[in-house]
Amino acid sequence: MSDDVHYKGKLIPIPIPKDTTRISLMRELLRYQYENAGLIDDIAEDEDEFIIQFKDAFYRRYIILNDILYEVESHRIGTNDVFSSHEYSDGSIEFEVQYYNGGMSFDEAIHVSMCFDDVIKPTKE
Repeated sequence: MSDDVHYKGKLIPIPIPKDTTRISLMRELLRYQYENAGLIDDIAEDEDEFIIQFKDAFYRRYIILNDILYEVESHRIGTNDVFSSHEYSDGSIEFEVQYYNGGMSFDEAIHVSMCFDDVIKPTKE
């Protein structure tokens, strides 16, 4: 059932080691998740299919914005549409989104919050 949802939290960029890629790191995260569930053979080989699979497996836990993988730290609160975000100089993004979840997903709401003109660019420590 769809309803109004309100989340407030922070997106924390996950550092990618120099000897790996974002996709390789995501594959390791998914492989670990799937091994624990006995689904290791179900990981898609095609990159586009894999990204969809990753987003489904880690919905509201990880998000990709501008080719950066973020871990999501958030909690659910109140009502009325809200799309707000603030990017800090350390690469983390503080956010608050409230939306009807029958009309958009969490990932879409985060993307919308990043598109508004009032998004403040890195200035804080």
